[in-house]
Amino acid sequence: MADDKAGVVVLADPLREYATQVFMKYGMPRDEAAIVADHLVEADLRGVYSHGVLRIEPYTARLKAGAMNPRPKITILRETPGTALVDGDDGSGQVVGVRAMEIAIRKAKEVGVGYVGVRHSNHFGTCAYYAQMAVAHDMIGFAATPGGTNIMAPWGGITPLLGNNPFGVAMPAGKEYPVVLDMAQSVVARGKIAHAVKTGSPIPPTWALNRHGEPTTDAKEGYAGLVQPVGGYKGYGMSFVIMALGSVLNGACFGTGGVSSNGTEMYARNDGCRKPSGYENSSRPVELPNGRSWPWAIGSAKAKEYRPWTLMCSCPSGESRPRSSAAMLTPLRRSCSTATLR
Repeated sequence: MADDKAGVVVLADPLREYATQVFMKYGMPRDEAAIVADHLVEADLRGVYSHGVLRIEPYTARLKAGAMNPRPKITILRETPGTALVDGDDGSGQVVGVRAMEIAIRKAKEVGVGYVGVRHSNHFGTCAYYAQMAVAHDMIGFAATPGGTNIMAPWGGITPLLGNNPFGVAMPAGKEYPVVLDMAQSVVARGKIAHAVKTGSPIPPTWALNRHGEPTTDAKEGYAGLVQPVGGYKGYGMSFVIMALGSVLNGACFGTGGVSSNGTEMYARNDGCRKPSGYENSSRPVELPNGRSWPWAIGSAKAKEYRPWTLMCSCPSGESRPRSSAAMLTPLRRSCSTATLR
């Protein structure tokens, strides 16, 4: 990793060890601290500095505040041959995500499809990291998440009601390098604006809006304002759909009515979620105000449910397991689902 201004080069392995030691100081066991450290360093190596070691500060702040459990007891609450519901016990998003993806991949190998829902978790970093786990098993990986902080407004508005809701895809390509795409529904991830704030750099006027909905080149104004959706209204539409699938469909908190004033912030404690209207705290279908039900949703809206996920691995049906298969990981905020998408 190199600093563009100073030209300082930091070797990856010592940086991994440094980050591991930092998280161990906050009570994480070495193997789990190493998972988080590897995730952050890999993001830096891919040039995604917004999700690299820059995240050590907010993660340790959450550990210090008690919002992130350094030694979670990750458990499977219920499962079928192809699905599972995992409780992350408020653990690190990277640790819980890796464990859940491992379960999904195992189930895909056994029955052709694995779909795992996770609740009680935290910010899980880059989507590509989990999608690429599937590539090692000759599977296609997909990851998507409703962002943990409302930083995007509905198209034409100035009230933040959506995250940037990223997704990642990784596809094996035989002897060639895998095809990997990891992108937010905003022009850039908000972390890139945070990086510009730290370095004192201006940002392009297409990245963010100030609090008045005006394009800005001031990184501080942009960070305090709104991210701009990629592709204009189309990016907003994509973000809305991911929010609907990851939050509304699963009975999770969304918009401004489901969380406290700071309930979606990375530094906040996990105690701000209020039950959305019509939500039932059971495994029965969620009854929406219009009388319709979304029968795939299960879980609860209890306090401390911060960043769960769903994961899926699948391969074409048949007696044999073809080389071409698929894996999905979808982090979900404050709820979970064992619904198959197909």
